[in-house]
Amino acid sequence: MGMLALLMLAAAISLIFDRHIGDMFELPKVMLLWSVPATLLFLRLYQHSAQDIKFHRLAWFFLAMLAGFLPSIMANPDPYSAIFGSYRFYFDGLLCWLNFFLIFILAADAATDESPKTVLSALLAVGSALACYALLQRTGHDPFTWNRTTANPFSFTGNPLHLGAFMAIAINATTALILTQKRLSVRLLLTLLITTFAYIMLQTLTRSAIIGCLAGLTLQAWMLTGCETVKAHWHRAIPLIACLAGIGIWCGLLGPWIFKDPSAVQDRLIVLISPSEGSSKARLELWDSAWKIFLDHPVLGVGMSHFEEYFWKYRSREHALLTGERAIALVAHNDLLQIASTTGLIGLACYLAFLAQGTLLILRLKKQLKNDDKIAAAGLAGGLLALGVFGQFNFSGILTSSWAVLILGVLAAMDKSDSHTLHLHRYRKLTATAVTLTILLTGSIVGIRQYLADMFYFK
Repeated sequence: MGMLALLMLAAAISLIFDRHIGDMFELPKVMLLWSVPATLLFLRLYQHSAQDIKFHRLAWFFLAMLAGFLPSIMANPDPYSAIFGSYRFYFDGLLCWLNFFLIFILAADAATDESPKTVLSALLAVGSALACYALLQRTGHDPFTWNRTTANPFSFTGNPLHLGAFMAIAINATTALILTQKRLSVRLLLTLLITTFAYIMLQTLTRSAIIGCLAGLTLQAWMLTGCETVKAHWHRAIPLIACLAGIGIWCGLLGPWIFKDPSAVQDRLIVLISPSEGSSKARLELWDSAWKIFLDHPVLGVGMSHFEEYFWKYRSREHALLTGERAIALVAHNDLLQIASTTGLIGLACYLAFLAQGTLLILRLKKQLKNDDKIAAAGLAGGLLALGVFGQFNFSGILTSSWAVLILGVLAAMDKSDSHTLHLHRYRKLTATAVTLTILLTGSIVGIRQYLADMFYFK
């Protein structure tokens, strides 16, 4: 359980210290996620009781996905960027995916029967910390002077994309906690917090986070059909539904009407699913360019971390008119198209196989679990779906994706029907040690090198 707590702490710190707050935090954040999983796995391998490790079948699909990404490195004229990634906030680069695999393995191995509720509580705690810091910023008492950017319409911790996506996860997690609480006072407190999370998410103006959050809550409702605890205590959800509906009506309708001042939130909600709105049209043009890149490079793609270079060749005139001649596109703003265009059919097929196996995992948990365990699993699955939907309209960053992989590991541990124990004999342990130390040392050296280069550049 200690390893799971350290993984959650690493994910939480990397979320709070966002790259748009201050450049000094960008590389340390990534180095944290590059070093903590490998360090914990090394310690796990040499524990006194480390003769066996829990291994879910989904881990083999994860490895197959990584193997499917490997050929795309040959398609990238810059293998360095394919391995280490070009954009430190996005989950590209083979090293990033390797660390995600380590997080998944450690979470699945360290998880106990209490771990789902622990992860839900951790998501609530991080969301509450962000909300408290938001209060400091809103009242002008922020003790730090961050590197602010005028490109962000509103944000408590920097980039609204990352914040909106995390709040969508936190809302789903807190919903599950409310349904399992027996004390009215605790439920009311959690309802107040979830209302705050919803307000923050709306203020980020991230439509994909709103749609993802609603999709996650819908998945929760479906998974909990037939749950005895929910049937017996369905009234626990009434204040929650009322508050979520109320905050949406206030921000999108009543508030602007009362104060005679149309808000950015209202404008965003009006065009929530409109394909003719400016940014939506630009997004569709970007997706069209990504699709054309995939069609012209169907087998291996253009190489991991190499989308931007090819985007300039395939960029449409309409996209340039909508976003400006100098606007760049680092990623496709759609995870499926990003993986298809950069890793080709081989990588895409392995990625889809991994997603399919994860979907089957959720379906099995719906059938296997009961009562509070089922509610906890539904909350975690809802958070995963929220991020998955978000990633089809924007891009899944390292920050939120690290949480998603940890959640997936805990869900895999809950699936007792498809888990087995992998015996760590001498050769397996030596191989795992060599791989772990290589990831740790390589990631640390490259991270320090990039950090020093940035430092000299700023000076």
